[in-house]
Amino acid sequence: MQASFYFRTFLYCIFLVAFANCIFAQYIYWANGNTGTIGRADLDGSNPNYSFISGCTSPLGLALNDQYIYWSNSTIARLGRANLDGTGANQSFITGCNAPCGVAINTQYIYWATYDTYIGRANLDGTSPNHYFISGCNMPRGVAVSSQYIYWANSGSHTIGRAKLDGSDINQSLITGSFSSAYSVCVSAQYIYWGNGTGAIGRANLDGTDVNQTFISGCYLAMGIFVNTIYIYWGNRSGYSSIGRAFLNGSSVNHNFITGCSAASFPIVTGIPTYIELLYFRSQAKQDHVLVTWETATELANAGFHIWRSEYEDKGYTKITGLLIPAQGSTTSGASYEYHDFSILPGTKYWYKLEDLDVNGTSTFHEPVQVQE
Repeated sequence: MQASFYFRTFLYCIFLVAFANCIFAQYIYWANGNTGTIGRADLDGSNPNYSFISGCTSPLGLALNDQYIYWSNSTIARLGRANLDGTGANQSFITGCNAPCGVAINTQYIYWATYDTYIGRANLDGTSPNHYFISGCNMPRGVAVSSQYIYWANSGSHTIGRAKLDGSDINQSLITGSFSSAYSVCVSAQYIYWGNGTGAIGRANLDGTDVNQTFISGCYLAMGIFVNTIYIYWGNRSGYSSIGRAFLNGSSVNHNFITGCSAASFPIVTGIPTYIELLYFRSQAKQDHVLVTWETATELANAGFHIWRSEYEDKGYTKITGLLIPAQGSTTSGASYEYHDFSILPGTKYWYKLEDLDVNGTSTFHEPVQVQE
C-alpha cells in the first residue's frame, strides 16, 4: 500500500515536471524565405538558430499549436509540417496549393492564403483540402482566424477581408484606405493588425473602425505579424531582414530585435509568459475611491490577480491587494473583475498595473493605466 502511494506520487511529480517544461518552453519562430529554413530563438531574442528546420522551399507563413509547426512552401504549392521540436519534417503535408503564403490554424482546421484569389482550408490532420474555400480575394497573402471569423490581407486591392468561419458572409473590403499592398494580418481580442507595403503596421478595431494606417512605422515590408498580451512582433522581410518587436501600445519599437535573418517573415511565439487573454484594464475615479476593472477572454492555468499602484507611470509601484484575487475564467471563457481602492489621497494622480499569477507562481505584469476622471 505504501509502495503504491510512493509510486503514484512519483508519477505525479513526473507529470508536473513535464507540464512545466511544456508550458515554459518559450520560443519565437520565423520563416527565412531566402535560405529555405525555419528559424527559432529564445523568447528574449537570444540563442537564434537560423536553420531550426531546413529543406523548405521559399517558406512564408507559419502557424503552430502544442504539437506541430506548419509552414507554406510558397514556390512548390505545398504546406509543410513538423513536430514542435523540429523533428519529423514533412515538406508535402498538403499538396496542390497555388502559391501559398500566410497560414493560420484553430482547433479544427488549417487555413492558407494563395497568391491568387482564394483562401484554402483543410482538416488539421491535412485531410479533405478545399483549395477554394473562399474565393474572390485579390492576391491574398496573410490570413488569421479568431473564434468567429477568418481574416485575410488582399495585397492586390489593398484591403482586409473577413468572413465567418464557415466561409459565409464574405466581405472583401472590411478595411480600406490609402495603404499599399496589405502583406499580412493578425487579430487579437481587441484589434486587427496588418502589414503595409509602405513600411508600416496598421491597426483598427475588430469591426474595422478607428483605422490607424501607421500604428508602427519604419518597418521594411512587414511580412507577418504576431501579438500576445505584451508585445507585437513582425518580420522585416527586406531592409533589416530582421524580426521587430514593440509593446502592444506601439511604444519601444525595436526593428532589430532578432537580426541575421534571411527574408524574415511571419514570426510566431509559443510559451507566452502569461496565460490570460486580457480584453481591457481600466481605472476610474469615484467620489471616495478608485474603481479598477478588467475583463479576460480566456484564462489558462491562471491562479489569480494582484493590483499595483504608483504615482508615476514607470516606477514606484506598490502592491495594494493583500490577498490574491481568485481567477474566475477558463480556457474557453473569460470573466469580469473589479477592485475598489479606498486608500487614496485626494488630489493625487495614480497609475495602476495588473499582475496575473499562474498556478506555478509565474508572474506577468500588464501595461499600466492612469485613473480616468
